[in-house]
Amino acid sequence: MPQKMHERTSSEKMLILYSLLLSSSRQWSLTEIAEHLQCAKSTALRLLAKIESFEGLRLVSRTRGTAAGRPEKCYELEKTLSDGEKSHTVVSAEEMRLLHLCRDIALPLLPPALQKTLAAVLRRTSVLVPTKDVWKEPQWPQLRMAMLGTIDYGRFQDILQGLLLAMTKKQVCQIGYKAQDKPSRSYEMAVTGLCGSRQALYAKGWLVRDKGAVEPLHPLFLAVHRMENVVPTRRTHQLPAINEDGQYFGLIEEKPFSVKIFFESELETYIRERRFSSEQRIEKVEGGIELTFTAHSDMEVAAWLLGFGSKARAIEPAWLVRHMRAELAVMNGLYSD
Repeated sequence: MPQKMHERTSSEKMLILYSLLLSSSRQWSLTEIAEHLQCAKSTALRLLAKIESFEGLRLVSRTRGTAAGRPEKCYELEKTLSDGEKSHTVVSAEEMRLLHLCRDIALPLLPPALQKTLAAVLRRTSVLVPTKDVWKEPQWPQLRMAMLGTIDYGRFQDILQGLLLAMTKKQVCQIGYKAQDKPSRSYEMAVTGLCGSRQALYAKGWLVRDKGAVEPLHPLFLAVHRMENVVPTRRTHQLPAINEDGQYFGLIEEKPFSVKIFFESELETYIRERRFSSEQRIEKVEGGIELTFTAHSDMEVAAWLLGFGSKARAIEPAWLVRHMRAELAVMNGLYSD
């Protein structure tokens, strides 16, 4: 078990602070340093003074304004590494901005520990940015995803790490799984990827035979937050990712089918701005447009279509039209007096 920060010695905290300043390309306020070290500001200030006293190190302090309008002192270590001493493979400031943007998009789906690991990796990578490039590590996320019912993945960090490792080694996993309102069960799964939908993570791959040669039985999609454990086995596989030949509407990958939906004119811009499958067609008709696309999850198509209310109507396939009629009849009963 890793040692808690407040239990670390002064020397250990000194090394952690020095590593933070050395690998970072932005200024750190005294408050931020104290929070990172989980210590008092007076302790952080004392450690900064010790670092500044070392020969060959220069601690630069500047004053910046806060959101509350109060000035605060910030610190950063003057970098002495020349461009020639950096890796021959440099990272541009533009590439660093894109990496931070990707990090911000993924933040709602990452456990706190993985967020810290990712932040540390980005700080180490920033030393590869040439001096001539203007780059400063953002003080806060540049992009924030809307809160639409997030899941705390903190307690699923070991499960995520297990899935990622198994994917890298192409190992079959035994996965303990507890679906909603169903008893726990175990799956033998060849995980080929992770995907996100509605701020939740899912593992996708193949259900395989539990003994002998690894043979796929059918595609399998499991919610990470409903996994109880992930145990890699000695069996390996060479199974491909599912539906590599196209991108279709929906997360649950069943047999693809064609869908045609009418949208009123006020939704035309919204629909034309988006892609719903790799093969789609939009036709202008009286009063609006008709969108034809390929999906592989009838449940998700129906739920998505209901979100548009009276502004959209299913045209094809016929079974989807019948399903929507039945669903609306039930909903009408829920809201009747």
